[in-house]
Amino acid sequence: MQTSVLSRLRQIYTHNRTLKNDIISWLLETEETFDVTIFPSTRLEHIWAIHWLQRCDKKKRLGKIIAILIDAPGSRQSDGTYRFAKSTLPFRCSLRAVARANKNKNIIFAAESDGIARQFQKFSGYHFDYLPHVTQISSEIIWRNRIAHESLLPLTFGTFGFTRYDKGLDVLHDAIKLLSGNDRNDFRFRLQWTGDYHLPCGRWIEKDPELMQDPKITYLPAFSDSTQYHEQLKAIDAIVLPYRQGFYQERMSRVAVDASLVGLPVVYPRGTWLEEFFSSYGAGVAFNSEDPRSLAAAMVILKENFHQLADKSRSLIHKTRADFSASAFFEKIGKLIR
Repeated sequence: MQTSVLSRLRQIYTHNRTLKNDIISWLLETEETFDVTIFPSTRLEHIWAIHWLQRCDKKKRLGKIIAILIDAPGSRQSDGTYRFAKSTLPFRCSLRAVARANKNKNIIFAAESDGIARQFQKFSGYHFDYLPHVTQISSEIIWRNRIAHESLLPLTFGTFGFTRYDKGLDVLHDAIKLLSGNDRNDFRFRLQWTGDYHLPCGRWIEKDPELMQDPKITYLPAFSDSTQYHEQLKAIDAIVLPYRQGFYQERMSRVAVDASLVGLPVVYPRGTWLEEFFSSYGAGVAFNSEDPRSLAAAMVILKENFHQLADKSRSLIHKTRADFSASAFFEKIGKLIR
């Protein structure tokens, strides 16, 4: 056990050192000077490299350094407190050490949601800012969805992203099987499957043999580029996000933002960042996390109220595009580095 811990720490050190050396080598090859340098997905493997870089950047060629952290370090409990696993201790100690050394405020830490920013502040004792996630999808996708169609049924749901325990595809499998005959006939599903996974109990989750035989259900492989993803958005009427609440209490979902950008209603779990997001952007129906019956019922409710939900989602497209745009992102960057 001790050997594996030491090996992990050695890997972390090596990754940080390599990143620092690569950036220094690049700086030696260019004469450019920057106002700001952004690290868009900062992890433990990067945090010391960022610290070393700002220490050795005597001429301030990198400008302000903004480190954006995207994964929540812990989970929020029912009483509002946070729980951080022992395995996060190296990250916690590293963040605190770098924060204490950052006396001139050359490093700015940020997160993609207000909730994760608050969690990291508790985790590190250091201030974190919020920066909006930026995504771009052609407006053509909006008008090629069911908007122009007179007939509602069958309704096609899409589920996209990496296949992992936190994504809850096993819950969706069970929910689909619980749909009654009529409701099941009213639905089509396009489920992206990027790999099998196991539950904490050890049960292995793979494509469901029964559902694979159903012509109304299509399993999609991993996308090779964004064009394939956008083509799938054109082929569906709504999105279902069967996520597990414990992982998404404060973590943002890029698929949820994309759905709102193109006016697609969404089924999402209660008690998560998604519920907060859909109170201001897009539209959808909430379900109780890890409850197949609740998920099945939510999909039926969305079907029965599809036109109202789609109209609401489309009415908020421009707001979503404005608040999650590159302009909004860089406007916030400008305020942070002043």
